[in-house]
Amino acid sequence: MRIAPALLLTAVGAILADAVTFSLPGIDRNALGAVLFFVGLLWLAVEVTVALAPKRRRRPRRPAPTTVRRPPQPYDPVLPPRRSRPPSDPDAPTADARR
Repeated sequence: MRIAPALLLTAVGAILADAVTFSLPGIDRNALGAVLFFVGLLWLAVEVTVALAPKRRRRPRRPAPTTVRRPPQPYDPVLPPRRSRPPSDPDAPTADARR
């Protein structure tokens, strides 16, 4: 992770802004320290946001599969033929032979 440089920049900025007592002609060390401190904080916030973001993109959802619609069957008023009974035993007595 690249958090270490952001923390280092924040620490250097805080030290320059508050703990350093020397002065350089033409440079305001307090302003320089404050700028470095806030840039370091901004860098740190960006790095943490990037680190916590999901790593992979979400794929777009596929559209739902379309159903094949069949045309409606026309109405047929004639009944279909009945299923035939299984063939009977040819040696069995018939109804006429029983009488």
